Amino acid sequence: MSQRRPSTPGLILVTPAEVALDAFAPVLESVLKAAASNNAAGATSPGIVSVIIATGRQDNERADAAEALVPVIQGHDAAALVVNDTRLAGRSGADGIHSTTGISELRGLIERFRPDHIVGAGNLTSRHAIMEAAEAEPDYLYFGRLGTDTFPEPHKKARDLATWAAGMMTLPIVLQAGGDLDNLAAIAQTGVDHIALGRAIWDHPESPVAAIGLTLRQIEPGTANDNLNKHSDGNADLASAGGD
Repeated sequence: MSQRRPSTPGLILVTPAEVALDAFAPVLESVLKAAASNNAAGATSPGIVSVIIATGRQDNERADAAEALVPVIQGHDAAALVVNDTRLAGRSGADGIHSTTGISELRGLIERFRPDHIVGAGNLTSRHAIMEAAEAEPDYLYFGRLGTDTFPEPHKKARDLATWAAGMMTLPIVLQAGGDLDNLAAIAQTGVDHIALGRAIWDHPESPVAAIGLTLRQIEPGTANDNLNKHSDGNADLASAGGD
């Protein structure tokens, strides 16, 4: 079953795996403020709806990250999500959990934490996995593996599955973008509800604040279509140049 999707997707931020928290927390706050200001100016996107705290490789690092970042995120009306760790979610006061460990764990989390907390399903790598996860009724289905946004575009398999799911499911669909903001216009046309962004924001050559402003402009319906037309014209020129 399909549903009417939003004309402009919302945004989910994914924090870096390794970062100096005392330096990063003010950057995150600045990005959240910039997004809110853009929305106040009349943008049609819901803006930043949540932040997945993917910072930290050890338990103590993840705990420090949640302690530092959850209040910042919630202070700007976004949902703070931790990855897999239920105890950390409770201790930090996070709004929910991004689950990446399989269908059994996902079902258990949904049974324990919904509806008071958000439970999202990640690491969906096949249509069968998507159908299983959808039957459990998480708050969203996430396509793309955290920390793998090292290429300019989304991974093709993740994009194909997200596009298929957006046409089949009533659940919110999230597609993880690549590291280049120039590809956002095409992503916005896939029908997904939210775009997840990591390196494209934090590693932007100008600044993360500049990146979030550019992002919100790129996904506006009129701008997205204009950008797609430019890419299409460029591809046609390339095809003509390479033809006989």
